[in-house]
Amino acid sequence: DSKEPSFIEMLNRYGNKISEEKSSYQQSLFGGLSGTTMSKPVPPPCQEWTNNEKLNKEKDLIGIFLSSHPLDDYKLEIQHFTNISCAELKEQLKHKPKKGDKEQEFCFAGIVTSVKSAITKTGNPYGRVVIEDYKDSIEISLFSKDWLNFSKYFVLNYPLMIKGKTQLRFKSEDEMELKINSITMLSEVREEMIKSISLKIPIHKLTESVIEEVNTIAEANKGKTNLKFLIYEPEERIWVEMFSRSHRIKLSNEVISFLENNTEIETFKINQ
Repeated sequence: DSKEPSFIEMLNRYGNKISEEKSSYQQSLFGGLSGTTMSKPVPPPCQEWTNNEKLNKEKDLIGIFLSSHPLDDYKLEIQHFTNISCAELKEQLKHKPKKGDKEQEFCFAGIVTSVKSAITKTGNPYGRVVIEDYKDSIEISLFSKDWLNFSKYFVLNYPLMIKGKTQLRFKSEDEMELKINSITMLSEVREEMIKSISLKIPIHKLTESVIEEVNTIAEANKGKTNLKFLIYEPEERIWVEMFSRSHRIKLSNEVISFLENNTEIETFKINQ
């Protein structure tokens, strides 16, 4: 509270007062303890931090994310939509291009950890942004229209998915650079890019309880993603593909956890 001392200050004052009282008691000839006039501080009610706020505090205090990682909520997106990590992309940029080499397309995910913008000598805007994933980070430079188009995404600690290609640096014959084609907020990838999900279930495991469990989780997580089923008979190798007419599902972390931990569902496939 801006009008009140912080809780830490209140604790310090309380501790100092107790120490003073004890010291006064020890020095008193009569051994009388007048007792502290301060009541023990009570933690004020406050809103709990979000997971991202907590993680950012951990990073600021000890230099690492301790309890989890900001990208943990996006493992599905990273697994199914990206094709390279920051470390691999940096390594790729070190390789000098050979005659006939094709431009390499990339898609990676990470959080924004640094943003710097400035103006060139010719008066054009440019900027540098650092994107960090689980193990490494990469710095990307953007100029003129590219910076104007993409800088709106570069908010500190924001999780992004970035698509582009590696190409020769301007006026260079042996240095590579990154050319960004599109940026998507990781929080929107599931809704925007996943069209359907298919559950593969052996017919001998397709019981009433499994049907009820899938129905319950679908009812609790209504969304836009089509729900499909692949039912098969292993010995005869007979396959039947079906889809739900009554359910469209939201691929929440609860749904993904259910699919990963349900032993009756053999596997599931994301369809873009």
